[in-house]
Amino acid sequence: MLRQREIFYDRKLHEFNVDKTKSSLDLNVRKGIQGGIVDMAADSLRLHVYLDHSVIEAYANNRKLLATKVYPTRDDALGIQIWGTGGLMVKSMEIWSMDSFFSAAAYRS
Repeated sequence: MLRQREIFYDRKLHEFNVDKTKSSLDLNVRKGIQGGIVDMAADSLRLHVYLDHSVIEAYANNRKLLATKVYPTRDDALGIQIWGTGGLMVKSMEIWSMDSFFSAAAYRS
């Protein structure tokens, strides 16, 4: 079964949310939908999403922040996907790879 966290903006309800209902195989992980209302003054939605092994931070038009903990239980729990309905157009996307905080360089004195 696919495990995922969905971060989404509902244009009709003006809501920016994270859906954690399908987020983990771990039964102890709290699930549900969290977020809130964001009035988008511009027609375009600009997202900044930061993802590391266990945390996702998403900013919508520099107005609303969603932060959520990820509990991957599978080795293949990797990747990111963008999708939408009603004429989604991705104008640009940049992806950077980050070194681990726990690398040997982090412990040099």
